[in-house]
Formats: sequence, structure tokens, C-alpha cells
Amino acid sequence: MTANVGLQRYANSLWIARFKCTCSHQRISMKISYYCYTPAAVNCQPVIAANRGVLPARNGGRRPFYLFLHILQAEFIDYLNAHTRNRNIYKYQEFVYSRRLRKTGIHIRMERGLFMEDSSKHLPGEVKNNMPEPIRSDGAGATDRGPRDGMRDLENPDMLVPPETDAGLLPNLKFSFSDTHMQLNHGGWSREITVRDFPVSTTLAGVNMRLTPGGVRELHWHQQAEWAYMLLGRARVTSVDQEGRNFIADVGPGDLWYFPAGIPHSIQGLEDGCEFLLVFDDGSFSDLNTLSISDWFAHTPKDVLSANFGVPESAFDAIPSGQIYIYQDVVPGPLESQKVQSPYGTVPQSFTHSLLAQTPVKTPGGSVRIVDSSNFPISRTIAAALVEIEPGAMRELHWHPNNDEWQYYLTGKGRMTVFAGNGIARTFDYRAGDVGYVPFAYGHYIQNTGSQTLWFLEMFKSDRFADVSLNQWMALTPRELVGDNVRVGSEVLDALRKEKWPVVKYPGFPIFPDK
Repeated sequence: MTANVGLQRYANSLWIARFKCTCSHQRISMKISYYCYTPAAVNCQPVIAANRGVLPARNGGRRPFYLFLHILQAEFIDYLNAHTRNRNIYKYQEFVYSRRLRKTGIHIRMERGLFMEDSSKHLPGEVKNNMPEPIRSDGAGATDRGPRDGMRDLENPDMLVPPETDAGLLPNLKFSFSDTHMQLNHGGWSREITVRDFPVSTTLAGVNMRLTPGGVRELHWHQQAEWAYMLLGRARVTSVDQEGRNFIADVGPGDLWYFPAGIPHSIQGLEDGCEFLLVFDDGSFSDLNTLSISDWFAHTPKDVLSANFGVPESAFDAIPSGQIYIYQDVVPGPLESQKVQSPYGTVPQSFTHSLLAQTPVKTPGGSVRIVDSSNFPISRTIAAALVEIEPGAMRELHWHPNNDEWQYYLTGKGRMTVFAGNGIARTFDYRAGDVGYVPFAYGHYIQNTGSQTLWFLEMFKSDRFADVSLNQWMALTPRELVGDNVRVGSEVLDALRKEKWPVVKYPGFPIFPDK
């Protein structure tokens, strides 16, 4: 049996040790466990409990697999502490620890190094001590020996060493939810990206929110429309429109909801809690500055509340003193048990939509699911597309003729170059949790720069989704005109497509060819 342990460096300053054990013995299969190690600390804590299994013991009995990993963990910590204490964590120190466990016949091999996922394939500059330097392959630039945030440079290789085609000035078109303030409440948390944090984002604002099981985003309404994408778990949403027609539904991963401006609603986490993205059709929106039922109660005289509801003032002795925002409650019962019959019926257009249930537009390299008022009729101010880009593929060169584009990256890593005309272009790197932005009608593309599939949402303040494909435009324009304009021959002109492929991937034409 062999056990391999690889140590990986992630952006959150933790080392992740990956234990992978295989054995030809019939009773043993692959077992994996993950542990975190912080170079500045001594202790190591398990992140995910080891899969329970058995190892052959000397006496023919069975030994719990998780006990073996616990022993292995202790040895690993001692060795790491002896070799990494007080070292610069950005220096690449490689070592191998090898030991054979006599009683079980298991050979353990451990390796440690700075982790950069497939970074050698797409780091544009020189790399010294496994840290990128602002030096282009043609020799332009110089080493950076001053204060620096090494992990930021690793995450943004195309900003550290821009492509030679980048030129001119563009505002920052990237902001991460990891750089925002976290609003913590009993029952959940929220964080937001608005024009205050991301000045270019004038059309849309975003909120990332988590609710615990039973956690409630209280009864409230907005001056802006609310569009949402469920990331994790399940939630229950409720609403009532201006005609007294009500709505209640449970939503899960990949589902959407949309509440028009001024329509009151609530959100509650179900059994496992939930996490979701909220998008509002105004860049200056703030979720902490909305219209809440608790806040209104707190700022209304009790005699007015008494007259309005026809009950004694004492009935309002326990009302909140201010906005609750998010609070902890019990997990609600089944959906049917909470339905309230309205004499005016239910809303005529559903406030929810299952995006992942849509049949995607599939092309070589990925897929796209488009949702707007044509298939989600209530969503009159926000249109969106869920884009999948496989490794080695890209969202083709294109632009949008309807409005600015607001992006949210769900998984993977990518880069985008935005072309603004007049010789201006700038490239940005993105990963999960980042927000990207493209001003109206600016040309752009998105490449997958990682080894995993890149998923992201592109959203617009519009009732319909629209994009113009550069390839299709050229294919449907007189051939001679295109050839003379951009000075290309039949090799390019014969390859043009009259059909739109939102995502492209061509065998033999990798994004990062070997140099």
C-alpha cells in the first residue's frame, strides 16, 4: 500500500494537505482526507472528516482508517513544524519525508511546495522562487523587490504582466466579494458590491447572502427590482403584490427569483440553510438601506399602530426598536402547511424560475443558458446568461448592444480583455467570488485559464438578452470587404461561421500554446 500526501497553498493563507491512500488489498479502496496547516501556527485541524475504512492489521483484524490518518497527521505536523517555522511562506522550500510503517507495511511519502494550479501554463512573466515577476518574455520590466502582496500577484498574472496588446486607460473592471464588509447577524450574513465599492458599476449592484437553517431575511421591499440566483441549499420565498395576490415557493441551487420594485417579500433558509446572489437594477443600491417592516413599526407611534390594526397599544409593547434585517427562527414546516389562501388568488406570473432546468445552447467548449422576459416573463428589468466554459475554451469575441454587463464568477478561473476603442484595451483575471464589469458595447472575451470548468453569470439591466458575435458579423458581411478591411486571406475567411457559437474551442488551437 502507498500513501501520498501533497501540500497545496491556497489564497486564504492555509496549507491544505491531501492524503491519498491506495491499496491492492481487496478490503481497501481509495481514501482521501483533507487537513489545514497554517505556517505561523503549530496546530493542524481536520477540515473534512476522513472516510472511514479499514487497514489490514498484523493480527489479521481491522484497524479503523480514520485512526491511521490521525497518527499520520501527528507525524506530519511534527515534520512540518521542524522544517517551516519562521520561513518566508512565499519561498519555495521543497522537501520529501519518507517513512515505512513496519506493522502495516505502508510506505508514506510527503512532499511540500507552493501551490499554483496549472500556473506554469498561463503565467505571462518570469517566475523566481515560484513567485511571478513583472517581466515580459521580451525582457520588458524588472523584478519587484519592494513590499508586495505575493498572493495577489499570483491571482492576477495578466495585471502584473499585461499582454502586449493592452494599451491606454480603463477603470478597474474587477472587484471581489472577499474585499467587502461582512454584515453578521444571528441567522446569517450578507455582503454587497455597489457603486461605492466599484465605481464603474452604475447599472447593477450585487449582494451575497447566507441564511442559516430557519434564518430569515425579514419582511421588506425595495425601490429597485430584485433578481436572485440560488448558490447553495434551499430557501422559501414569499410575496404579495399590489392586488393582494400572494406567492410562496421553495427554491434550490440554480433557481431564480425576481421581485419587481416595490413588491414586499421575505426569504427563509430551510433544512440546510442557503446562500444566494441578489442583483438589483441600480448600482447605488444598498441592501442595508431598504424598507423593512420592523423598521417601520419602530418608527411609527403606537397609537397610530393601534388605530391602523384595531388592537390595543399594549399589543405592540414587544416590537423591535429598529430594523432587524436578518434574524434566527425555526425551520418552517412543509410548503403546503404555510400556504395562505388569498381572496384575490395568486400572482398571475411566477416570481421563480428554474434556470438549470432549461435546455442549454451547447457548442464545442461549453454551454449557455439564457433567461430574460421571454422565458421568465416577470423579469422585466434584468436579463442574464449562465455560461459554462470548459478548460481550453473561451467565450467568443463579442459585445452587447443593450446595456453594460455585470458578471459574477461561480467556479474556476478566467481572464477577460475589454476593448474600448481608440486603441484602449485592458486585461483582468477572475476567479470564484469575483465580479466583473463591461461598459456598454465594449468588445470582450473570457478565457478559461484553469484546469476546472469556468462557470459565471453575465447580467444586464434589460428585459432581453442580446449579444453580437464578431465571428458571425464577419461571416455575414461581403467576403471581399472583410478581407480588405482587416487584411486577412482565405485561411481566416473560410473559417468564419454564420451560426453563433457563444463558447468556442478548436482542437489544435489551445489558449496557451507551448512556447
